This record gives sequence, structure tokens and C-alpha cells, in this order.
Amino acid sequence: MTGPRGIWISAGLLVAALAVAIAASERAAPASLSASTHNPGPAGLRALYLYLETSGFGVAREENSLAQIPQNVKTLVISAPRLRRFEDAEIGAVRAFIERGGILLYLAPRPFGAVQVELDRWLHLREGEWLHSEPFRVRDVSSGSSGASVELWLPFSSGAPRRLSVAGDRGVELASADALPIAWSSDAVYGWWREIGAGEVFVFAGPDFAENRRIEDGDNLEAWVALAARGPMLFDESHHRISRAATGDAARALWIVAAQFLACALAFAYARGTRLGPPRPEIIERHRSSREYLESIGWLTRRSGVEPELLGEAMARLRIAMQDRLGIPVSLPEAEAARALEERCQIRSARMLELCERVRALVASPPISAAHFAQAAREFAQLERIISGSGRG
Repeated sequence: MTGPRGIWISAGLLVAALAVAIAASERAAPASLSASTHNPGPAGLRALYLYLETSGFGVAREENSLAQIPQNVKTLVISAPRLRRFEDAEIGAVRAFIERGGILLYLAPRPFGAVQVELDRWLHLREGEWLHSEPFRVRDVSSGSSGASVELWLPFSSGAPRRLSVAGDRGVELASADALPIAWSSDAVYGWWREIGAGEVFVFAGPDFAENRRIEDGDNLEAWVALAARGPMLFDESHHRISRAATGDAARALWIVAAQFLACALAFAYARGTRLGPPRPEIIERHRSSREYLESIGWLTRRSGVEPELLGEAMARLRIAMQDRLGIPVSLPEAEAARALEERCQIRSARMLELCERVRALVASPPISAAHFAQAAREFAQLERIISGSGRG
């Protein structure tokens, strides 16, 4: 599209695209891979949350911030937060919550020490070995998920160890002398437990055993029931979505870009719409004719003085045409070739011999006049047409 109309149409389309981007940025929707209790996808925790809620356990969500944790909460669940990092005030509130007797369940996001740097550093997390891929028996797996199997021992429970279905990824290590492994395979540790003040901290290498796709496998659900039975449980959702302030900043940035584009479009329209002087007459281009091109080529040929070479090339091309079309070898002498040509095309042998003799005489005594060169070239062309079947002898 060109011209003012095309410019305004392009400007309108770009403004519409900006409006759609702003509207999309203001809509909050959980990511499909987010370990959120709002996410019904395979990686979400919605099934676990709804099960605990309908079973009568005290569960709730924190949608805004962990800077203030309610006093009635016994267990705080932080499940692989990725979209927003913990602020200093939130880490301080979590520490105070644990020291006054709270329980922290931290399902660390992989890779450790990269997503939540401050939180992982405070808990002394580091990457462990690969978990042993030990498959479950068919009757222990209902969702068909694959991965690793680990044993879980809960320090507050006196029952038999539970078997958890987790992803076949790396385990986690805690660089703390008072930390005890509570979930492990033959090669790596999946979960740790330690006391901080009057509270407890459970650290697991990811949210695998809480995800929708694995919640029915092994003893995953029984383990969560045992954890939820200790008191009201609060799931952190504030770090699974971008904060409203960040969303507002993005929207403002988009509006600024839109305003700048509109200002540039108006300036461009004003510059194109204002003439700097009277219109100039249209320049009419006159192209050369085919005759002029041919005359120029002829003049160049005469000036270069290559007529002898051209005539020799024409004679050689005629013999090649006789060989290709009639099977008369180039190696035959001219007299024999002329007789063979007369037998096959009814072209008098004297005609060809006379032409060849004339060409040799012209080549031997340059310069060649234009008339003689044109006559010889015309006769060669006539013979070639006859040989190719498009002429008469």
C-alpha cells in the first residue's frame, strides 16, 4: 500500500495491535507449566487443593504478598515460584513465621539457586545427584506418569515409610549440619527436614509429588493428607503471577509507545501533505527503438574490424550444422562435403564451393566492405535454414 491512504491504514492496524497487546497484558492467567493451585494442567496443583478443601482441611491461598502471614496459619506451602522473586520483606516474614512455630513446605524451583536466589541461599540449597529411575508397579500408578520413586519418612509420623512418585530429575542438597534427609532414592536425596527456632522447614526438589499428573500415584496424596492434618495450610500464589505494579508499568510503557507512534505518524502526514513548491512537469522518457540498437551494433562491428573472424566463424558454424543435421563430418574436404550436401538437400555443390572460395578471398584481402560482408552472411544464413529444414534449395 502506498500513498496517504495506505499510510493511514497501516497506522490504524498498528494502533489496533497495540490495543490488543495492552488488553492481553492486563489479563492474569496462570501459565500452563506453573505449579499453581489455579492451574488445572498437568503441572498444576489444582487437584490437590480441591481435594484438601472438599475433605474438610483448612486450606487457603495468598494472592498478593507474603509480607504479612496470618497468625492462624500452621503450614505455608511455597510451590516452585517462578514469575516473581521474593522480596526482603517477604523473606523476613517467612523467617518470623517459622521461628514462632510455623511449618514451611518449600517445593524448590529448578534449577536451584537460579530462580529464587535469596530464598535458596537462606535455606542453603544446592543441586544434588540424579534420582534413580525406579518405576512403580502397575497397581501403584494410576496416571501413567513416568519418573522416579523415592521413600518418604515424616518425622512427626510413626507409620511405615511412604513411596512417592516424582520426576526423574536431580535431587537437592542442604548445606546445613542439622538437616535430615526424609525422602530419598538409592542415588540422591529428594527431600530434607530441619528445625529453625520453634518451627520446621521441609524442602523438596520440586513440586513433582503435588502435581495434578502425579497426585494419584504411589502415596503422594496420603503424604499431603498427613501434612495438611497438622493445621491450616496456606498456599502461596503471589509469586505465580506478575505483580499489579509490574503489569501497570508494562501498560504505561505500551501507552507511551503508542503515543510516540501517533506523534510520528502525524508529523509524517503533515510533511507529506505540505508542498514545498509548484508541481514539476512529468518527465517523459523516450526509449530507443530496435532499429537504433541494430544500427549501433552494426556500427560497433564495423569499427572493431572483426569481419574476417566473423566470416570464418560463419563457415565453421555451417560445417557443424551439416554434421549435426545431415551427418556430413567436419573432417571431409570441401569438395566431398559439397557433393554430399547436394545429394541430401539438392543444394548445388558449386554454390557451396563458390561461397567458400569467396569467403577465403575476402578473409585474405581485408578490409571487407559492408556490402560484401552482408552478402556472405546472408548466403550462410540461407544455407543453414535449408539444412535445418526451414528453407528451400
